[in-house]
Amino acid sequence: MDWHDWLGNISEVSNVVVSGMALYFAIQAGRQAKQLRKEDIANQQRAQASKISAWVADVKISDKKWSHVGIVVQNLSEEPIYDIRITAQCQSNKEEEPKEAKLLKLDFLPVGVFYCKAKSLSSDFVDFVEKSSIEDAWEDAKPLSDFNPLPKAVTSTSRRSVTEISFKDANGIGWMRKKNGSLEKEERSSLEDILP
Repeated sequence: MDWHDWLGNISEVSNVVVSGMALYFAIQAGRQAKQLRKEDIANQQRAQASKISAWVADVKISDKKWSHVGIVVQNLSEEPIYDIRITAQCQSNKEEEPKEAKLLKLDFLPVGVFYCKAKSLSSDFVDFVEKSSIEDAWEDAKPLSDFNPLPKAVTSTSRRSVTEISFKDANGIGWMRKKNGSLEKEERSSLEDILP
């Protein structure tokens, strides 16, 4: 074998190695592009859901009295949300275990910030939660701007708080936001699974 054959063999081997490396990097780039597409789709799906939240708020009912039974529901997305369920927690005193109740249900919520006020102007959130029915306890949601003064958010106590809001976005995807702010996709099979 002369040096021309050696050079030819080396050239063929190097072509195979370079081709193999090119194939490897092409496969890796394809995997990375697929992962980026998955992440982009997930981010697009979360876009509307990330703009939904709820919290307990008090509304003034006379010069000196505030109602302690109300919930603000905020939809800052560009589309309505559906099948909203809100669970709240309340506690009469610090020694008592918190009570949690599926408190509010809305079929539809347009874009905006709305206040859901209890029909009974109770100042006792715990009493309201224990005695009220999810079906008939609430007035229709009204724009927050309809109230003067505006309802004040209850932010400094865990004795009255929204623990969970679940809803479906405009694409029919179910979501759940927990009291710690985490947002998760939700699989709901039927209303019976979540209603009391």
